[in-house]
Amino acid sequence: MGKCITIQPGMLNGTLRVPDSKSEQLRAVLLASVASGVTYLDFSGLCADTLAVVKAVARCGVDVRSKPGGKMEIRGGRWRCAGGLSAGESGFALRTIPFLAGFQGLTGSIRKEGSLVGRPQRGLRESMDAVRMLHSTEGDTLKFGYVLPKPPYSFTLPPLESSQPLSGVLMAAPLLGREVRVGVEKVPSGGYVEMTVAMMASFGVEVQRRERNIFVVPSGATYRAHGDMAVHGDWSAAAVFIAATAYGGCVRLVNLQRDSLQPDSLILQALERAGVCYSWDAGGVLTISGNGARPRSFVFDAGDCPDLIPALVLLASKADGVSRIGGAQRLRGKESDRAVALVKGFTKLGGRVRLEGGELVVEGVNSLRGGGEVSAYGDHRIAMVLGAAGMLSDRGVRIEGCEAVEKSYPDFWKDLQALVRKG
Repeated sequence: MGKCITIQPGMLNGTLRVPDSKSEQLRAVLLASVASGVTYLDFSGLCADTLAVVKAVARCGVDVRSKPGGKMEIRGGRWRCAGGLSAGESGFALRTIPFLAGFQGLTGSIRKEGSLVGRPQRGLRESMDAVRMLHSTEGDTLKFGYVLPKPPYSFTLPPLESSQPLSGVLMAAPLLGREVRVGVEKVPSGGYVEMTVAMMASFGVEVQRRERNIFVVPSGATYRAHGDMAVHGDWSAAAVFIAATAYGGCVRLVNLQRDSLQPDSLILQALERAGVCYSWDAGGVLTISGNGARPRSFVFDAGDCPDLIPALVLLASKADGVSRIGGAQRLRGKESDRAVALVKGFTKLGGRVRLEGGELVVEGVNSLRGGGEVSAYGDHRIAMVLGAAGMLSDRGVRIEGCEAVEKSYPDFWKDLQALVRKG
């Protein structure tokens, strides 16, 4: 039985500084750890996934120090060891650290914990096979090693359900010291790969894109410390507030990048299709204004941004008409079976959501008349979206397992309740 929190009905009004992007934090920590020199990371806070990666690189012999003002000092370079690591509940850590360690000639192990234990990892194992890494699994621990093949280094990854193994191979490629060519039959969630490539460039390594699905890391490319580095706000976190404000209220969101590579910035496209107003001011602040009218129903393919689907279901839940959200097949390998969790959770709240093949079909209702207690299913994104949906319901909601938000957004409940005004 997890912790519980009760969210009362209301609407959102006020200003929120969106927390740092978890995806950008994870990449920044890993690349700083292998870059020559000292990088100062100016993060506004650390979620559980980022803390897991920080602890892992420190265990690999990287000098990581906390500095005044919330900064983190990382003295990067070659890792010294890679044994007895923990990925925590971070799928990104599990799918990237073995490549970074192995390409440095290290043999080691990394352990899964919590909700990560039950998540499928076939794509990771097949990607390790593709780059000729040695690996085996004992219980919840992945053991790995690498016998460096003779150059040229040309790898073809299998079709992937997650972009993370590709990000891992790309980030590790410069550590081989020779040109590395990486092909992949299909690039899922391409925005996250572009984010990886952009972050690598900020540490001095330019990845060449010679064809759509072929990446080349040039010979002699080496990582250099970034100096002072901050990251942008998390569109995944912002999306829940954006969707919730579509029905009324007004929220100003600070710290978001307008031309972000984060796939979940596509929430603004969904708003446009639903007829919801938003605007950017000269200072880069995003304002969402709901006029109390029901948004239009919409069709949206979220196959390349599956983390956005919970917020899209929230946006569609009280819209006028039937909305169809594609990409639901990508929800089964998350912290929970999110498609099932969304159907059950919104149905309990009085919504009408059903799964049809690879789509979630949402029939908008005038009012979410349900309520009571719903489960977060151990999933941070389900906890957040059901909390926001409960705020939009007639009776409010009690979330069981509310601590799941610590994975990506530890202050979510505090921030949500600070913005709620009684309707």
